[in-house]
Amino acid sequence: MANFKAALKALGTGKLKHESLSKQLDSVLNASPKFASKMLSDLDEAYNQKKLNDNQYSVLKDQIIKFKQAQTSAVKSSSPSRKQKKTSTESTISPETQKIDDNSLDATIIAGEEKTVIGGEEKTVIGGEEKATKTATQSNTTKTTATISPNTTTSSKEDEGNFGPGSIIKQRFKLEKVLGIGGMGKVYKALDLLKAEAKDKKPYVAIKLLNEDFKDHPEAFISLQRESSRQQKLAHPNIATIYDFDRVGGPGTPVYITMELMEGMELKDFIRKKVRQKKGLPFEEAYEIIKQLGAGLTYAHELRLVHSDFKPGNAFLCNDGTVKTLDFGIARAVKNPVAGEAEKTLFDPGKLGALTPAYASLEMLEGEEPDTRDDTYALACTAYELLTAKHPFNKLAANKAKENNLVPPEIKHLNKKQNRALKRGVAFHRADRSPTVDHFVEELAGKATWHKNPFVIAASVLIVLTLMLISPAMDYLHQRTINGLITEINKGDQQTIVRKLDEILLLEKADQTTIADEAKNAIQNYFSDKVAFLTDADNDNFDFPAANRVIEEIGKFYPESQFLQRQTTLVTTSKKKIISDLNAQYVSALKDPQLIDDTKNILEKIARIEPGHPLLDDPRPSNAYRLLAIEKFEANQFASALELVKSGLATANDDARLNDLEKKILRAQRVAQLESELNIVKGQLSSLISFKDQQKIISELANLSPDSDVIQLLSVKFKPLMQKDLNLVLKTGARNDAQDLVSNYSALMIAFQLNDQLTEIKLAHLNGNARKKAISDMATTNTNQIDSALANVNVDNQEWEIKLLRNIQELASLSKQDTDASSKLVKYREQIANLYLERATNTLQEERFDAADGYVDIVERFSPGVEQILDTRNEISSAREESERKAKVEANKSDFKIFTEANNIAEAEKLFEQLKADIPQTDTYITSEAPRLLADSYARLAQTNAENRDYIAAFSLVTKGLELDLTNEMLRSLKDEYQAEANIIELTELFKNSLSFPTNIRLKIDQIENYASPTNSSDFRKSASAILAERINSLKTKDENAAAGLAQTAASLFPASSILVSLKNELKLKPWDGLSEANAAIASGKLSEASQIKETASEKFGTHPQFIGFSRLLDDKKKEARNIYKIYQQDMESAGEEYEKLKVAKSLLSRAKSFWTDSPEFTDAEDKLNQLIAKVKPKPKPKIRAREQSIDSISGNTSGGGSRAEWKPIESDSECTKRLAGYGKRAKAICFDMIHKSARGPLMVVVPNGDTYEKPFAIAKYEISVSDWSKYCILSGTCKPIKDKDKRNDPIRNISLQQAKEYALWLSERTGKIYRIPTKSEWEYAANAGGKQPKKDFNCRVSVNQKLIKGTGIVSVKSGKSNGWGLKNYIGNVQEWVLNEGELLVRGGAYTDAHSKCAISLERAHKGEGDEATGFRLVREDVG
Repeated sequence: MANFKAALKALGTGKLKHESLSKQLDSVLNASPKFASKMLSDLDEAYNQKKLNDNQYSVLKDQIIKFKQAQTSAVKSSSPSRKQKKTSTESTISPETQKIDDNSLDATIIAGEEKTVIGGEEKTVIGGEEKATKTATQSNTTKTTATISPNTTTSSKEDEGNFGPGSIIKQRFKLEKVLGIGGMGKVYKALDLLKAEAKDKKPYVAIKLLNEDFKDHPEAFISLQRESSRQQKLAHPNIATIYDFDRVGGPGTPVYITMELMEGMELKDFIRKKVRQKKGLPFEEAYEIIKQLGAGLTYAHELRLVHSDFKPGNAFLCNDGTVKTLDFGIARAVKNPVAGEAEKTLFDPGKLGALTPAYASLEMLEGEEPDTRDDTYALACTAYELLTAKHPFNKLAANKAKENNLVPPEIKHLNKKQNRALKRGVAFHRADRSPTVDHFVEELAGKATWHKNPFVIAASVLIVLTLMLISPAMDYLHQRTINGLITEINKGDQQTIVRKLDEILLLEKADQTTIADEAKNAIQNYFSDKVAFLTDADNDNFDFPAANRVIEEIGKFYPESQFLQRQTTLVTTSKKKIISDLNAQYVSALKDPQLIDDTKNILEKIARIEPGHPLLDDPRPSNAYRLLAIEKFEANQFASALELVKSGLATANDDARLNDLEKKILRAQRVAQLESELNIVKGQLSSLISFKDQQKIISELANLSPDSDVIQLLSVKFKPLMQKDLNLVLKTGARNDAQDLVSNYSALMIAFQLNDQLTEIKLAHLNGNARKKAISDMATTNTNQIDSALANVNVDNQEWEIKLLRNIQELASLSKQDTDASSKLVKYREQIANLYLERATNTLQEERFDAADGYVDIVERFSPGVEQILDTRNEISSAREESERKAKVEANKSDFKIFTEANNIAEAEKLFEQLKADIPQTDTYITSEAPRLLADSYARLAQTNAENRDYIAAFSLVTKGLELDLTNEMLRSLKDEYQAEANIIELTELFKNSLSFPTNIRLKIDQIENYASPTNSSDFRKSASAILAERINSLKTKDENAAAGLAQTAASLFPASSILVSLKNELKLKPWDGLSEANAAIASGKLSEASQIKETASEKFGTHPQFIGFSRLLDDKKKEARNIYKIYQQDMESAGEEYEKLKVAKSLLSRAKSFWTDSPEFTDAEDKLNQLIAKVKPKPKPKIRAREQSIDSISGNTSGGGSRAEWKPIESDSECTKRLAGYGKRAKAICFDMIHKSARGPLMVVVPNGDTYEKPFAIAKYEISVSDWSKYCILSGTCKPIKDKDKRNDPIRNISLQQAKEYALWLSERTGKIYRIPTKSEWEYAANAGGKQPKKDFNCRVSVNQKLIKGTGIVSVKSGKSNGWGLKNYIGNVQEWVLNEGELLVRGGAYTDAHSKCAISLERAHKGEGDEATGFRLVREDVG
């Protein structure tokens, strides 16, 4: 129908009517159905060229599509024979139109493939589809008379395949214009609306919309999908990219492929239009194209993929010079073209093979398995065409060329090696052909270009004859040398190979390639052994930099090879594995004081493996040393702490925090030394003279630690002695005596903070105006010195600090007598406080927490009571905690990355859980980054398992990975493949051994069909059918029912298997007459009755499919009932005789019985449980008063339990139980025991288990109060109660440890619970509360202007703020008794201690005697 285009043009211009063309169209289609696709192409072209309007295009397209659908239905319903009889047609259109016949229609098939004229020489096309070429079409148009039927217009529906420009696919791709038309369908330029919305710079793609022919070839469709998927994984610049393969709608709708949009022309057209004009390209220009074609093929070969249909028509030359290879297997899905064309792809629907005879190797034509050398043959043919504009065998197939003994002519402008390369490339037999594409390309690159040099032409003429004579001999000798090297390497030892490898590198590239291929085993074994030795983790001589150098050497011999890839992977994997193992050791060492020094050796090993590894700059070792040093420091083990700090500084000498800690430890060490010296002589200090002998030590200690206990103790002794002499001087007013006292003892008085007394001594001899003047002079001197110091600030100089402090202290002593001095003092103190607080803040920003704390300590000495002190301390404490948290998180992130890279899933999972606990759940690291790293690790492990053919494990790993990262493309692509392969393994075993199959077996088979490779899927179907048929035949003679049931199931699973269908038809299943009764028993929950039915019927019907199905259902029901019953038994074991728990257990038992109503075991258990519940059912609780009676009321009402003999413990309505653990801050979580019907024992909180405590325990929320003690006194009669209401909430003091223990023993007897003094460990654990501490606002000593403003005495036990678990006043107020392996200690400090010293860690030995500053709280052991 050569003039169909002309008819369309006539229709568009109004010279031909719809009716006439429609009738003639029906006539031609009925006579020659095969022209339908071509007519659709012509129709699309005419519409694209705007020759038709929308209505004309829609009506005609709908008419052709309906015809094709009718043809497809007719073919499917006709004889199975696919052979179509040729029909010669003589048809045609009315005399007014031109004749349209088969011959003229064939003329539109260009070079054997259907194409559409688009116009323009270079068109935009995609990988895999023949592009449109410019064709001159001539037609003689005459007038046509006809009428169009009004009923012929039908609205098209896109889901039935009626797509065209303007259509939108999947609500994403808008078709803009037809780019080309081929045997598979049409190619459109399409706008990706999603990219356009995102303002992508390249929003256009190519859409290949496949035609209806694929419905006739489902195998071709499957192959196309597999090959599309395969090409999607070929990520290479010289291979065209396929993005996606999908249907436009549901099943049965058209298929489309989304591909890379390229600008340029096919290589075939380039050869036809450009190369032929030049009669071949210059070598350099041709070689650039050949090299890129070879790179794409080599990459595919490395992935074990052979193109098998490479040719110029499957290569594309882009406008930017890039050359891309197309159609890795897609052409295999194209149906047979017109026969007889040499360069057209042939397609066998049965074998799904594809080849182009002119470019197919001899082996391909003879039906042998694909080989990479097939592509070498095709590439060499293409190279020859580029260099000569001719096919080496004039487009003859290899078998025909071989029969005719054809040899490709030499190309004159190439040298001998290059011609030899081309001849080897197109050798008929694989053994003679270039072994690899790389080898061919390298050999073709021969550099002998002397013949082009004009300066040597004359000389060359003179030696031509000589060369002609000796050339064969030289070639022979050269080849002999090459063969000799190959033999020596193949037979040689390691040293020989090393020596010969150096020689090889001196040869030409082609010779290097030849030797590397021929001696591959020996050379690669040598390299493999060397890499294995250098990366052996068990060999301490491992050397990864050297291994990387070996990899570089391998690259010289086997560039871009699979061997190179394997060895590179081995080195990378080994490196990650060793680093991961070392990292695990490293992490353990950081946490163990005994192993921490090992971190140095571990880091040295890591440096040997990877000199630039991030772990080498890890701050954790220095931080670990610091934290361990702090532990030793707090335990007063200063020497050990200092040793740890020095070790830390050896790893990070510029660590500011370690340097600060070192100063702190050295200061504390010196303080301890001075205190020790003074403790030795303190008993001898009984006079001022004896104190003067120790003045230097005392002054130094006071400067270093003014709150030292030794200073405080000696101050108490010194004050009365000094006061005696001071009184004498004040009485006599003797100037000399006053000056002597100042001269001799001023340093001691300053040390003991007797500044007021010192000032009095200095002024003792003065009165009246003289005294006033002296005071003014002294104040002026001090203010001048203070101003001078503040003008030259040097806060880090201790001498500057001490001198300034002396001035402030003397000015403070004068301020009581000089108002001007007083106002200046306030200003100075504020100025100095701000100075040090600012320094503390700046230091805090550097995360130097110890230094910041030190500056705040100085503030307290200069300006005690400043409000910002507590705030700054809290800020430092919070920042310290946050810094440690961040350091821990960053360290865990680093370790997590190392473990995931090494595929150490177990360690990575642990760290991920820790990170989730330490980082907000909305953090992108938790939601995205970490899951992605872990998912990638799962993907790599899955691939390793798959390589070992353990697809079940591989699928499990992929599934876990996708739970972490659903967007992981690698996991998504692997999931279906591994699922299918795992199903093949599982079902093959199932078919061998089972008579019945799980309900999801159909799904598993569908997964195999959809996701396994076509070969594996086909093999599975054949194998499964054979296994099942064999089993059915074996069962026929033994158990006909079993055979019939298996045959029914098998045939339903594999309906295409004729043998299974035949067996199904042959064998008839006899029904099991007991099925109704069996099913009724299960439905009513009578599983015991159903079990009896099963037992009775098993012998006769054991293999009957209905019996097997019933048995499976029965087993499932029983299993479900037993699982619930098992949980019931576990609950019963833990419930004991607790009524509430027993009721919960009963609900579980009732549920189990609902599944198995006639179980004797369940019934018996129910009877016993009912009896137990009746036994332990609690009686109504006695009502506990909301408020306690007063102490007096209890005292006057001993009937409530005043006598030990009469008393029986009563139940509390706020029992201490595990569920309260950790919630002690809440009022409802406070618990207690009753000691009288109207009185409670001490209020307790429950501390959760953790650290070394496997079980929770209770501890008093408050220090034992006067009220608690008084109740004891009244009810026990052993002591006198304190009835002062103002003191009832004071902590009880001035009692001995023995009295406290007697109180605890009485509480234990009174309540039936065990109360006692806490151990040091218990007290510390409860006080720390897992780090949940309130602001440091505790009752300890704070003085301002030498006046106590805090710590003046005890406060209520209920004052202050709770820690995270509800304890109050564990720091300050009164120090509390704790026991430590027989030793009595007090912890937490008291109101008499300086605020700066009060802490959980503050600890002293104690004799157990009563005093003003000591109290206690109790622990209760058994928590319900």
